[in-house]
Amino acid sequence: MENAEIKKLAIEANNQVWNYLQKKELNLGEDLEMLASAYASFYLWKKCGGTALHLARGHWLISRICCHLRESNLALQHAKLCEKYTDESPDKKDFDEAYKWEVLARSSALLKNFKEAKELKNRA
Repeated sequence: MENAEIKKLAIEANNQVWNYLQKKELNLGEDLEMLASAYASFYLWKKCGGTALHLARGHWLISRICCHLRESNLALQHAKLCEKYTDESPDKKDFDEAYKWEVLARSSALLKNFKEAKELKNRA
C-alpha cells in the first residue's frame, strides 16, 4: 500500500473519532470503536512517515478518548507522550502547546490531582 493511501485511511480514522465525539451519548460498542479508530489513526500516521507532530496529535487524541472513557492511567500515559512529541516538534503551532497542557490537565483531574490539573489548565 502506498503512503498516500495509508495517509487517507489515517485521516478517515481520525474523522471517525470526531464523529463519535460529537454525539451526546455513546454505547459501549461505539466507545470501543472510537478508541480503536483513534489507535488506528495513530498507527497509520506512523506507518506513512508521520512526523513528531503527527505523533503528538495522535497521542493527544488517544488521551482525550481515554479521558472520555475514564481510563485515567492510560490517559496520563498518552498525555505524557503527547507532551514529549509536542516538545520535540519544530513545526508545532500555538494550539499544539495548548492541547498538550489541556490533555495533561484532563488526565490529572481524572486521577483526582486537582491542584496539578488547575495549574496545567492555566497553561493551556
